Amino acid sequence: RLERQCNATITIEGITIPKDAIVTIPVYAMHHDADIYPDPEKFIPERFSAEEKAKRNPYYFQPFGLGPRSCIASRLGQIEVKFCLVKILQKLRIIPCEKTEDPIQLGQDDGELRAKNGIYLKVERRLMD
Repeated sequence: RLERQCNATITIEGITIPKDAIVTIPVYAMHHDADIYPDPEKFIPERFSAEEKAKRNPYYFQPFGLGPRSCIASRLGQIEVKFCLVKILQKLRIIPCEKTEDPIQLGQDDGELRAKNGIYLKVERRLMD
C-alpha cells in the first residue's frame, strides 16, 4: 500500500479529503481486483501487452508508486532483474518441485506478499552444445 498526506483540501467525485489527511492507496487490492484484471491470481503476461494496457486506467498498476515520490530506482531495478534472469536462464533450467503447491496460496507477512507454504524449485544445468 502507498500512503500520502493530502497537501490541500480537495473534493473528488463528491468526496472531500481534508488537508493533512493521510490517503492510502491499496495497491495489492487494486492489482488483485477481478474487475480490472480478470483471474487476478493467474499468471497471464498478455495482460501487460500494449493493447491490454491501453484498455485500462494507467493508475491501476503501481508496483513502484507514481508521481514525484515514486521509487527512484524502479527503472534500474527492472533492468537489473531482467539482466540477471537472462544470465541465469542461459545456464540453468528452473522447474517447480512436487512440494510446491498448485495453485500457490498467498499470504501477507509484515506488509509483504508471500507464498504461505513457500515455493520449492528444482534447478538443473542446461546441456550446452
